[in-house]
Amino acid sequence: MLLFRKHSDSTKQPEENNATDKAAGVIATAIVKRQKQLASFCSSRYEKLSLSGRKMLMLLFCFLFGGACLWLLVKGLWPEHKQSLLNHMQNNYPGSLPLTEPDFRDSLNLQHFYPLQK
Repeated sequence: MLLFRKHSDSTKQPEENNATDKAAGVIATAIVKRQKQLASFCSSRYEKLSLSGRKMLMLLFCFLFGGACLWLLVKGLWPEHKQSLLNHMQNNYPGSLPLTEPDFRDSLNLQHFYPLQK
């Protein structure tokens, strides 16, 4: 049981003298510098806005990203391939009622699968 033992030095991290690590560091530094510049620019522009301008900006932001989230949700729930599946099922089972959505059990014509016993 190695609960309180020191780990050996064989798991040391490799040295960071690789050219790729240096290049990644330079790129990351440049990205952070640009982010700071953009943040200070946006902050100075935001400070100059009036209260009503800030409210309008917040409202625009909420509508824009709320609409984008709603669009992605609807697109995920009702993708285009379901419409072609509906058309396929209606063409291959002409006696069935028109389907609104193939994933819901209550939209299927269950009499086609379970005929009524008289």
